[in-house]
Amino acid sequence: MTNYPMQLLRKLNKIFFFIFFIYCSNVNAVSLDKLILKNQNSEADEQHVIFSDETILIEYKTNTAGPKKMAAGTIVAFKNNYIHLETKTVFNKIILSKVHIKHIHTIYTGNVRSWRDLYSKWILYFSILTIPGSIEMAKTPYRTKIISEEVGALINWTFFTMVSSYTYAPLFSYIDFNIRKSKALKFDIHNDVWKIDQPK
Repeated sequence: MTNYPMQLLRKLNKIFFFIFFIYCSNVNAVSLDKLILKNQNSEADEQHVIFSDETILIEYKTNTAGPKKMAAGTIVAFKNNYIHLETKTVFNKIILSKVHIKHIHTIYTGNVRSWRDLYSKWILYFSILTIPGSIEMAKTPYRTKIISEEVGALINWTFFTMVSSYTYAPLFSYIDFNIRKSKALKFDIHNDVWKIDQPK
């Protein structure tokens, strides 16, 4: 019993330092309602405004020798020269990502989504499409009496969903992604045509 006050004090200290750490890590974060891109080559001070409810696709490279990477979502914050993005998948999962502004090559705006998000969408579509065929195949007279129609339909559906996730879903995701990207507005950042106006 004599050690209880000291234990309570230690716990309170830990809670205080945890709250203080969270506060310090977010003190420099700026919540964004819009991001402004300025054209460096325009004499008319041309600019483009990206609002926080718009989905953008960022093409970036973390090093000169490495491949280009992609990040997509809506802009939620700007902190320590990082643009923070948030996207919600078709399965209602929140994905967070961040990109340093010096690594950005190109920004795309419009009806754009990440390849991973589109892959999830096409897996869902194909899994739904295979349900009727899976049920019909389970009704064939060649099935054994050990397995019921319901179990047979489930096995068929699982198999065809797995096959489509390795074949059709990646292919359709690739086509969908590139069609959306080709139709989007493109802003070249790496060659200084467009510049990100950093929020103060």
